[in-house]
Amino acid sequence: MPEIRQLSKETIDRIAAGECIERPAAVVKELVENAIDAGAHAVTVEIREGGSAMLRVTDDGCGIAPDEVRCAFLPHATSKLTQAEDLSHILTLGFRGEALSSIAAVSKTEMITKRAEDAAATRYTVWGGAEQSLEEVGAPDGTTVIVRDLFYNTPARLKFLRTSMTEAAHIGSLMEMMALSHPEIAFQFLSGGQAKLMTNGSGSLRDVIYAVYGRSVTSELLPAEGEEGAVRISGFIAKPSVMRSNRQFENYFINGRYVKNAVISRAVEEGYSGRLMQRSYPFTCLVISIDPEEIDVNVHPAKMEVRFSDEQAVYRAVRAAVRRTLDQSVMIVPAEMDERPRRVTTAQERKEAYREAAEPFEKQYKSSLVKEEGSYGITPSGTPSLPARAEIREAEQLTFLSPEEKDRRRIIGQAFGTYWLCEYRGELLVIDQHAAHEKVLYERFMKQYAASEIISQPLRPAVIFTASSREEEVLAACGEAFTAFGFMIEPFGERTYKISAVPYNFGNIPAERLLREILDRAEFDLSKKELPAYVHAIATEACKAAVKGGDVLDPSEAETLIGELMTLDDPWHCPHGRPTVIRFTKQEFEKKFKRIV
Repeated sequence: MPEIRQLSKETIDRIAAGECIERPAAVVKELVENAIDAGAHAVTVEIREGGSAMLRVTDDGCGIAPDEVRCAFLPHATSKLTQAEDLSHILTLGFRGEALSSIAAVSKTEMITKRAEDAAATRYTVWGGAEQSLEEVGAPDGTTVIVRDLFYNTPARLKFLRTSMTEAAHIGSLMEMMALSHPEIAFQFLSGGQAKLMTNGSGSLRDVIYAVYGRSVTSELLPAEGEEGAVRISGFIAKPSVMRSNRQFENYFINGRYVKNAVISRAVEEGYSGRLMQRSYPFTCLVISIDPEEIDVNVHPAKMEVRFSDEQAVYRAVRAAVRRTLDQSVMIVPAEMDERPRRVTTAQERKEAYREAAEPFEKQYKSSLVKEEGSYGITPSGTPSLPARAEIREAEQLTFLSPEEKDRRRIIGQAFGTYWLCEYRGELLVIDQHAAHEKVLYERFMKQYAASEIISQPLRPAVIFTASSREEEVLAACGEAFTAFGFMIEPFGERTYKISAVPYNFGNIPAERLLREILDRAEFDLSKKELPAYVHAIATEACKAAVKGGDVLDPSEAETLIGELMTLDDPWHCPHGRPTVIRFTKQEFEKKFKRIV
């Protein structure tokens, strides 16, 4: 049996660091929470190379006494608890006393701190958990912590970091949540010398929402309030028109702490019940106040999860506040000028429409535009031609489409407003109109891309939208792919972007909604700089523009759709792998009805 030995202090420190310091964003979280707990009115975060090379957090809080600076870096040293009973009514964001010790164990850390009553500041430097220097320096009141070369002594952890852009996006998202949870604090976030987020500390939550999400979301906000027992609700929810494809924009803050909680998510979505489309999620920014003794925030080292002593009370309070707000609001959905009824067009109609859409470009430009620096624009030169029909390879498909067989193939009806029933040579084909149209659009667009025949439809006027940190990350990494696919998107200052054109086939969908759906849903691997892979992700998700189940198609449109589907190399699966066609033979029916055994 191996000998049992006590681990060294260095090993213990690194293991402890691994529990709460997973990436640069975790360092920023711990330091910003300390700044908030120190009573800061302004907090500035600066990073380089995604935070792994350098990150600096500066606050104007109360500072640390000179004789306590060393102690602050010891494991489980904290000013926020004195005894175990204090855990039951903790109100500060940080309290474990792990942050500085853990950060210093895996980086080169420097702290400069000064209280208002001290004549000089204290500068303390720790590398890999080992003290380097302690000295007096001149500095303003407050605390600055500089972390350099994160994970320099833990290469295994370092190699698991993502690209600088991805790590910066994680920090950006964190700073957005910090700003939303504390509108009374002025936050500034700088990445690579560029300001990514600035709030004024006015105390107005609406102002912070505007700074983070822009005008389009802020203009649709509804104030939400409610109270049940010890649970008090305030903040904002958005009208159902501001729906998203995932839960990333459901924001909840409990006693000033950003958390994730399934009970609250379920309560919010139940409050919106009947007002949102299936698999759509609302925008919320709810501030929940609750007696600290009724919650447990000590569930996980990152303190992102909480438990409630009375989950049902929280659920009822949140659901009631959301439902009451929506019931008391006028919910007339405004008409969108570029929204047109969806319909499947014939090849000749598409060809004529393509030429008409390209005409303004041809008049304005004699040759292809040179892409401007910082712009993701595309404009086709010359009049495009419709891509040639795919070569039909399978004999079965050829037979299915041949003129002599067309009369034997007939649409006999539609089931549930979604599935077309087509009888052919002793078989019943059931065709999902949404999956079929997705497949047709995807193949059409990928062939146009391969042949450099993507057509852009100009938007007049252009559409302006505000991007989140994640959306900015995707646009920066995949801008060339969006361009190749027919979007014209360019930065418009302070996290806003201008959409001047969209792929022609998506002209019937509001541009901002289309772009956000792609950004929300698509799985972009930003570590790979492969244009075709990005284009594939965009094309796959953009095919959500296909007709939906329940959309009205007449039999002639269905015939056109089925005909084009059957020209494809693989007409049997949509871009997501779901079946487009299910086949039932006459023999299977006769067995079900016991005509044969």
